[in-house]
Amino acid sequence: RWSPDGKWIAWLGATSMNDPYAGSVFVVAASGGSAENLLKGYGGTADWMGWQPGKPSAILVRAIERQSNTLFMISMPERRREPLIAQDFIINSAPSFSRDGKWMALSANTPSHPSEIFFGEAANKPLARLTRTNSQLDGVALGEQEVVKWKSKDGWEIEGVLVKPVGYRRGTRYPLVMQPHGGPESADLNGWLGYSSRWGQMLAGRGFATLYPNYRGSIGRGVEFSKADHRDLMGKEFEDMLSGIDHLIKEGIVDGDRVGVGGGSYGGYTSAWAATFASERFKAAVAWMGISNWYSMTGTSDIFWENSTVHWDAIMYDNYELYLERSPIRYIKKANTPTLIVHGAVDPRVPIGQSQELYTALKWKGTPVEFVTYPREGHGVSEKAHQLDFMTRVLGWFEKYLKNDVASK
Repeated sequence: RWSPDGKWIAWLGATSMNDPYAGSVFVVAASGGSAENLLKGYGGTADWMGWQPGKPSAILVRAIERQSNTLFMISMPERRREPLIAQDFIINSAPSFSRDGKWMALSANTPSHPSEIFFGEAANKPLARLTRTNSQLDGVALGEQEVVKWKSKDGWEIEGVLVKPVGYRRGTRYPLVMQPHGGPESADLNGWLGYSSRWGQMLAGRGFATLYPNYRGSIGRGVEFSKADHRDLMGKEFEDMLSGIDHLIKEGIVDGDRVGVGGGSYGGYTSAWAATFASERFKAAVAWMGISNWYSMTGTSDIFWENSTVHWDAIMYDNYELYLERSPIRYIKKANTPTLIVHGAVDPRVPIGQSQELYTALKWKGTPVEFVTYPREGHGVSEKAHQLDFMTRVLGWFEKYLKNDVASK
């Protein structure tokens, strides 16, 4: 994008072909020269950039920083960074500015409400909330959310978001659902977690705790952290997740005998892996549009090169053994976890055959399993009727296999 004064060109980009996310801001003089990474060494991940109206050359950056996000400005040519937001919420839109750049509006959410419109001065001051579009939530009890930190098996500090059950009582252990995000180049933030793809608040209302682990390979902690799972999918990143569960058990929050897992895409892969490779740890699983067999996935997905260069940093045809070793289907004889499998009928990203293979294998094994396919759906569930059915099935599955009563002493 060109600066208003025409002197600079800036863009979002990756630091290399193996960088999982185009999360750095590059700039070059319009007159020529070498591109410069303005966020080199930055401990977060940019996910949007633009130019500030009313200023000749000030770059706007929205960035994820661990379990939150922020908006800041980089003045050119000084490269001076200035914050524009002084508020604890999750920005989920590009900001819109007045022509002179003094005022801005944006959409943001918090743990207590979905996205609403905020407006105010673009001067690192609190913005005023203008809309209340979800009044039906008034008076609805929500689960308390907090950022949690723990040490993984190898000593790495890992973080995530914990949604506690409504009416949580210290000293009482609750059933837990771990919901790992997709990607893996993504992150779950401490904002609204009540979507059809994020079940935390739905589960909280029925007596469950939910953990959203931002394992190594996630964004929001710099480039090197997001590359830390290369050539090791479901290796140390899965240890990060298990360590998070162990931490909550040690803290007296979670009943270790009632732990489930559920997620979509890469989170669905994680769920299938948990239900097979680590079946003894999980009493229920929801594998939503997940990978079960890297052999068949490699040649049928629409992101062969992305999987190979960005996620694996390896080509399957060069290392069949590793790809088989990290395929849930490899461990089907260990699989005793009741598993709900969900997939869109026309998914080009993770073809439905991945779920068909897992279903067939679990049926052969004699493990409790159900397979739900939604017509017309691709990589996700977008139709409202399907979303409602999906959430109802997810809740029913975990209630069936994780709850004997609301909680245990």
